[in-house]
Amino acid sequence: MTSLYMVIFNLVSFQAIWWLGVLWGNVYLWLSSLLLLGHFVLSKHKMRDLRVMWFVSLIGISVDAALIFSGFFIFSST
Repeated sequence: MTSLYMVIFNLVSFQAIWWLGVLWGNVYLWLSSLLLLGHFVLSKHKMRDLRVMWFVSLIGISVDAALIFSGFFIFSST
């Protein structure tokens, strides 16, 4: 797959995964997993991509946790 198509696939997949998670939580986790798997099937740099994903995930989880614990994010229980 050429790099332009891979960039477009990554852009669309990232947005789809993010919106699926925000709007429907774990309901469409299977689709998010399928898109992530598709990325690794098409990627030429699997290990590099995996390291970047782990690093970015760690940063995102840390920032989200800090915002939750600081009271900036408040989620209802209903």
